Amino acid sequence: MTGEAPTFFFTAEDPREIPRGSRDPLRYIPVWAAAGRELVPYLTTVTPSYRGFLTRFLFHGALQAYQLPLAFKSSEAQWLAFCRFEQLCAIVRTKATPSTPALPGTTGISGRLGDAGGFNVGSHSRYWLGKSQKNTGFWGYYHRASLGSGLLEYNRADRSGYVLSDESWRIFQDSSAYELILRLKPALLPVLQERTCHCRLDDFHELARYFAFKPNEDAKLGPFWRNRLLTPNGESDNASLQQAFASRLKSIYGELESHRSGDIWEVLAGGEQQDLVTAHARRVRST
Repeated sequence: MTGEAPTFFFTAEDPREIPRGSRDPLRYIPVWAAAGRELVPYLTTVTPSYRGFLTRFLFHGALQAYQLPLAFKSSEAQWLAFCRFEQLCAIVRTKATPSTPALPGTTGISGRLGDAGGFNVGSHSRYWLGKSQKNTGFWGYYHRASLGSGLLEYNRADRSGYVLSDESWRIFQDSSAYELILRLKPALLPVLQERTCHCRLDDFHELARYFAFKPNEDAKLGPFWRNRLLTPNGESDNASLQQAFASRLKSIYGELESHRSGDIWEVLAGGEQQDLVTAHARRVRST
């Protein structure tokens, strides 16, 4: 910048920043990802769905609710059970009604469901969702975000596995998720304990309905997911901005004539320069 007049420089494109494939031909993702991560740090292009977090929530909640020793075992031991649970959830979410099929690895369930609604889940690689379920499923993609958001914490095993955080476990026990897990226990317990397990789709229609359930429809879990994923209450550098942004957006949303994103950012950018939300909105608008 020279004085108040901006001077623009055009340079050659850095080959390290070129996205592979054609999903971002205008190169918007690096800019918008940086802006968005200040506000919604745990919902990203890698961890885009609350149902991914819900899968981890239900799995670790079930281990603790059933008082299984596995809850306090190593990550490797827990993974063997989780891969079966994730296969179960993938088949149920894809084949049962109502369906919520937008999840990784659904190509790995083709032909798994028998004529009578039976299917197998297992720890062996022939049952995996894709070639590397551990790395490209909800275990690999969501574990850092689950820890960072406070959903999970490390247990005390020599090679640490995961448990629900104290707050997550308290909320889980007082929620519809806990009631669901208890009702599913006769059908779900073998999935968590046996290396290969035969399941019936009819036993898990309630699980399919739970995945289709909107989190804001639950008085207890709605605020929990909102605070964990949308406006985290942690002590991060951006916690105050996240809280202020959420509060400002709620206060103006009902008064806006237009809900187009560009118009919303214009209103947010119209405050005092020293205001956190205004300053952030102006940075976003300038992109």
